[in-house]
Amino acid sequence: ARLGGVAPFSAGPDRSAAAAYLRAHTDPGERVLSATGRHDRIVLNDSSLYFLAQRLPGTRWHHYDPGVQTSAAVQAEMIAELERWRVRWIARDSSADERIEPNQSAVSSGVHLLDDYIASHFRAVERCGAITILERSLWADGARAGR
Repeated sequence: ARLGGVAPFSAGPDRSAAAAYLRAHTDPGERVLSATGRHDRIVLNDSSLYFLAQRLPGTRWHHYDPGVQTSAAVQAEMIAELERWRVRWIARDSSADERIEPNQSAVSSGVHLLDDYIASHFRAVERCGAITILERSLWADGARAGR
């Protein structure tokens, strides 16, 4: 509950449910990705989910910044890291996607590499308010995901 007072995200029931779902469906050393609903325009993302779920980030880019994760180079690196770490789970939080700030974060980069990758390799399995939990369905080589 205290987390909600110091972060722009609430540690309320939806976030707690998403974190509990990830803990229940992953091994303790397994990595997950806390993502936004879109990656061509980013205001902010919720890195607190890694702490709540007690799981490490699936890429070194756990904290998003406008103009960084919206670039093609960083999105390609994130995809490579998701493959390297064999990330099976993504918590996709769309709660800040429509938020508009009076700066460049409101402008789309036009880069959809990561969003296209997520759409083609993961499927929604659970919904916790604005957070959708996705499970990997395919690896980059087209092989079906499995343990």
